[in-house]
Amino acid sequence: MEAPYVFISYSTKDQKYADLINKTLQDNGLNTWIATHDLHGGESFANKITTAVNGCKAFIFVLSANSDDSPHCGNELSLAFSARKKIIPFRLHEFKLSESNTYFLQQAQWIDFFRDEGSALAELVDKVKLAFDEKEESRAKVTIKTNEEKKIDNLLKRAYLSLEVGDYKDASKFAEEILNLNMEFAEAYLIKLFSELQVKQLGDIESAPNYLNSYENFKFAKRFADTELLKILINLENENEKFVIYVQSKKATERPFDLEIVRNRLESIRGYKDVDQFIEELPGLHRMRQKEYKKIKNKTTYYNQTTIEQPQKVSYQQTNNQSQQDEKKRKTRNSYLWIFVAVIAFWVIVVPSCAACLSAL
Repeated sequence: MEAPYVFISYSTKDQKYADLINKTLQDNGLNTWIATHDLHGGESFANKITTAVNGCKAFIFVLSANSDDSPHCGNELSLAFSARKKIIPFRLHEFKLSESNTYFLQQAQWIDFFRDEGSALAELVDKVKLAFDEKEESRAKVTIKTNEEKKIDNLLKRAYLSLEVGDYKDASKFAEEILNLNMEFAEAYLIKLFSELQVKQLGDIESAPNYLNSYENFKFAKRFADTELLKILINLENENEKFVIYVQSKKATERPFDLEIVRNRLESIRGYKDVDQFIEELPGLHRMRQKEYKKIKNKTTYYNQTTIEQPQKVSYQQTNNQSQQDEKKRKTRNSYLWIFVAVIAFWVIVVPSCAACLSAL
């Protein structure tokens, strides 16, 4: 049986790093496949690469802005993903990963070379050894899948494509269909969580507005995750806890707050973003917020008093106007009454007197 080997995928612009990785692995007794040594002239490049990827036990993707932009590296990564190979991203530096490669790498556990070169190479050796040391029966892949497995694979791809274009409703629907087939499929719960938070990849859930453990889909994803995925989720949960504490503390400074409570919370995540500087600025920020609060409170008190006095003034004016109208009506009624009395007196007294005088003449 052919000895297991690891395929090293890289951009030619990162040749020196690929050679370093190759030498480190070989010095530790591990077999490698690298284009510069194993691809010879006159051979079909596409056929040789395809055969090598399909036959490898692990796939190292030397991750950089160069390889992320390389169509050849992208094709090799796609082959490894489709063949369900153990993919180990070895990141040379920080950069924004393209959406197409995010799709293939979102569940892989990255090794960051730029943080600690020695530790990164040692971790890489351990991961490759772990992939090589699996028992044959556990390593062997079943080439003929059941109809259910094929359906799950298809639904999974459709769910990730929906996430890629921002169609979170459809992504969640496809995840539900997967869970109807296999209720312990951790990845489906993650897709539902992505849809709930409206994010496209695993790393984005670190910035969830609430603690990740408060989301049911995250709890189920952890419950059914394999060992490797569980480590990733626990790491994201820890980072998310720092993020939530940071955001809530920042928000607390928008109003008068208990300085000690905020300080104690921030002390628990020292070293995260600008927290250390933030802690030093807290006393001054506290005094500033107190002054702002007093100004707002004074304005509010003045407004409330004005609001109370204004209706009273309006009510007095309305009462005064009503009294004037009533007085006017009373005077009008009195005028009509005197006219009526005068008419009656004229007919009762004056007219008979005139008639008597005329008769005497």
